[in-house]
Amino acid sequence: MLRLHLAQLATLALLTLPIGKAGAQTLLINEFLASNNAVNTDEFGDHDDWAELWNHGTDPVDLGGLWLSDGGTPWQIPTGSPELTTVPAGGFVILWFDEEPDQGPLHVDDKLGASGESVVLYAADGTTELDRRDYDAQTSNISEGRQFDGSQLWVPFSTPTPGASNGLNAVAVRERPTGLRLLGASPNPFNPSTSVEFELARATVVSARIHDLAGREVWSAAQQRPAGRHRLVWQPEAGQASGVYFLTVTAGPVSRTQKLLFVQ
Repeated sequence: MLRLHLAQLATLALLTLPIGKAGAQTLLINEFLASNNAVNTDEFGDHDDWAELWNHGTDPVDLGGLWLSDGGTPWQIPTGSPELTTVPAGGFVILWFDEEPDQGPLHVDDKLGASGESVVLYAADGTTELDRRDYDAQTSNISEGRQFDGSQLWVPFSTPTPGASNGLNAVAVRERPTGLRLLGASPNPFNPSTSVEFELARATVVSARIHDLAGREVWSAAQQRPAGRHRLVWQPEAGQASGVYFLTVTAGPVSRTQKLLFVQ
């Protein structure tokens, strides 16, 4: 049985932090689409390139005054429109890379290169990098994003999720049928414990990792497993805070992720 020691989740608050201070540190580039001609449109009906930012913190953050670039000269997000540029705690915002800043503060005076480039978010000083994603050549209408919100693993999504959680509903096009099947957790939500079953078609080394909502890895393990059905049991210790965590099971080149909800 696996006993996992997990970090407690913070309680959401509703305070706006000044730009350039700690609040901006909770922003992550979560997903982007560098060649969009059929997926989603901006408020003017245009299929523009875009990047999604996620605020994994407990306070809203106003983007006004921060800077963005495609790896070249940064462009500053205009101030004075907090009703448009504020990202709520746990929320998302779409920034359109369309070279049409006259269309609003979320329209970047730059475009993303489908042949490979970068998406960079800078602090208010215009030089301190808050987050960065360097990418290779992209396929039209297939976005690239974190496997789940905050994950360190980036994958392409055949069904992009602009302005919404990457979660576990998006279909990663690199996930093809292999020898790993994740059969789910039961019970889920749970208290005091849950069992996660998976099935292997052949013997291989299997790793298991737990991430919290902010994408921080809080536990990992690896073990050689024979072919067949296996089970992981998670029983939080007494006093463990309730909340959402993600278990990722990896066998060879394939990963499967299970959302776990511990309630008290």
